[in-house]
Amino acid sequence: MFIRPGKLTQHVDVQGRENATPLVLLHSLGTDLHLWDF
Repeated sequence: MFIRPGKLTQHVDVQGRENATPLVLLHSLGTDLHLWDF
């Protein structure tokens, strides 16, 4: 899904149970979401 805070567009992926403790993974510039595919 994409969110748009202000003029910036961000791609976010939400997975897991709604009542679980959140974990945020951020990748560096020049990479994409596939960095977290193990």
